[in-house]
Amino acid sequence: MTTLLNDLRYGARMLGKNPGFTAAAIITLALGIGANTTIFSVAWRPMRYQDASRLLMVWERRPDGGRSPVSAPAYLEWRGQNRSFEQLAAARSASFTLSGNLPLLVSGAYVTSNFLDTFRLQPER
Repeated sequence: MTTLLNDLRYGARMLGKNPGFTAAAIITLALGIGANTTIFSVAWRPMRYQDASRLLMVWERRPDGGRSPVSAPAYLEWRGQNRSFEQLAAARSASFTLSGNLPLLVSGAYVTSNFLDTFRLQPER
C-alpha cells in the first residue's frame, strides 16, 4: 500500500511539472470517455428480436481454456439429445464472391435450415 501511495505522489508531481502534457492527457481522456459514452448510450441499440433475452450462443471449451465454435458433429449430437432448449441452430461466418461485371466480396454465413425460426423471423425477398 505504501508503494502505491508513493507512486501516486510521484505521478502527481510529474504531472504538475509538465502542465502541457497534463492538459493533453486530460483532454485525450475526456474525448475518449465522451466518445464511448455516446456510442453506448445513443448508437448501441438492443437486439430487435422477439424475446432477445432468451437467445444465447454456445461455444466449445478447448483444453487450453479458450473457446471455439461448435463442430458440425457436436451440433448434430446436441440437437438430437436436446431436452432443454426450444431450438438449436448453427451458423458459420463466411465470405462469398458475387460475380458479374465486377466481382464483389461480401460477408455472409452458412446457417442451418431452422436458423430464422430460432429468431422468429420470416425470410424476405
